[in-house]
Amino acid sequence: MISNTTRQSNRIEGLDLLRVLAILCVVFIHTMPSEIQDIGYFNNLSESSKIFYFICFAVGRLGVPLFMLLSGYLLLSREYDQKNTELFYKKNFLSLLLTWEIWIIIYNLLVTWFRGSDFHISAVVKNMLFVEAVTHDVFNAWYMEMILGIYLFIPFLSRVLKTMSSREIAVLSAIFFIYLFIVPTLNQFRSTNLACSLDLNFSGGIYGFYLIAGYLLKRYENQFRNAFKPLAIPAGLACITALVLLQMLANTSEHLYLLWYDFCLLPIASMLIFVYFRDVSGVNLHGLITNISTCSFGIYLFHIVYLALFWHYETFDNLFSDKLRIFFLFISAFILSFISVIILKKIPHLGKLLVR
Repeated sequence: MISNTTRQSNRIEGLDLLRVLAILCVVFIHTMPSEIQDIGYFNNLSESSKIFYFICFAVGRLGVPLFMLLSGYLLLSREYDQKNTELFYKKNFLSLLLTWEIWIIIYNLLVTWFRGSDFHISAVVKNMLFVEAVTHDVFNAWYMEMILGIYLFIPFLSRVLKTMSSREIAVLSAIFFIYLFIVPTLNQFRSTNLACSLDLNFSGGIYGFYLIAGYLLKRYENQFRNAFKPLAIPAGLACITALVLLQMLANTSEHLYLLWYDFCLLPIASMLIFVYFRDVSGVNLHGLITNISTCSFGIYLFHIVYLALFWHYETFDNLFSDKLRIFFLFISAFILSFISVIILKKIPHLGKLLVR
């Protein structure tokens, strides 16, 4: 999440709406059952159930790209002189780091409770020092670790991008896109893998690409708007439909592929959605969109807690079909997280520490 990096009084309604769409997608994708990753379980599903999950992944996977595009759009376009750089590290990076360190403790306590195991201080300290990954049970932790790493280089990257010509950016973007997206996509349709030996990790990998794409959406805003907005919705829907169909094509009885962020159509679909919704206005629903937008980071942190509780106590397991259960989990976790963040924000200092 971008953790409410824009708290200006004159908010941009389209960006708030994009942030809401992003957090909805993220919460939704996290409601997928864990057994869906097992090829044996997946092969035993009916064809309609498989298509249902392909659609869920095509929609849900849009969340992280939209958040990264928003971060690049808002953060990389800033001017970073010495004063602004120091301010960024203090108000953005350090405050985000502090909030995440607190949640590392909270998550570890919850995992200990659910597992009925001992609480190990040494493991928590390693998590907080980033020398050991947070347990895979906390399946949103990877994003926080990734975004904190990227935040370290935001001022530097912003300065570099501003000195580059359009041609230089186009050439580098093409190279990154080929090796970060085209090659992994082709690998889903081949019996042998194409091994990419070109190390692009310094660029932030696929997430760095999304971040820079967000900056380009800002830098060339008028060009993107004029060229793509008229066709953004049908082209975006076509991309999402293609994501579903290509997942169907990539899957065999021996090979399970559920969409990931390095699939080549995902950045295209997310950029088309961004271009269209950037200028949308008049849909704030009496401030509801803005309220959800400003709570999106807190919702991201809280929804894992509620999903874990629902799964632990098998809240909806005997009440609904698999498909209905996903939607009830999604709606319940989202609403409860939103309410929790609203309540916390009313508590001075504590709310700022926990949900920013």
